[in-house]
Amino acid sequence: MKSIIREELDKGHIEGYGEGLIKTYFRGLGITVSRPMIYQVVKELDEEGYKRRKHNFQRRKKEMIIKGPDWSWALDQYDKIAFWGFQIYAAIDGFSRKVIWVYVGISNRTAYSVLA
Repeated sequence: MKSIIREELDKGHIEGYGEGLIKTYFRGLGITVSRPMIYQVVKELDEEGYKRRKHNFQRRKKEMIIKGPDWSWALDQYDKIAFWGFQIYAAIDGFSRKVIWVYVGISNRTAYSVLA
C-alpha cells in the first residue's frame, strides 16, 4: 500500500488532496482501504504536504474592492427545494451587498427568466 501511495505522490496526482479526495481517487484505482488508513500513510510519506494543507485551512478571505454600485453582481441559485417544484435564484450587488432581484419559479435553468 505504501509503495502505491509513494508512486502517486511522486507523480503529483494526489498532492494536496484531503481525506475524501484521496479515498475517492484510490477507489477509482480499484483499491478499497479505509479513509483514515490511507490518509495516515499519506501523512507519513508527505509530511510537508500535510503541513501545507493544514496551514491553508487558516487562510482568510481577501477584501473585495468594488468600484461602485452596479459594477459587480453575484448570481446564485438554490436547488434544494427543486423536488417540490420551486427553484430560486437571485442577484446581489457587490458594492452595497443588497439583493437586486430574486426569481422564484418552476425553472432556474432558462435564459428567458433571466432576461425578463
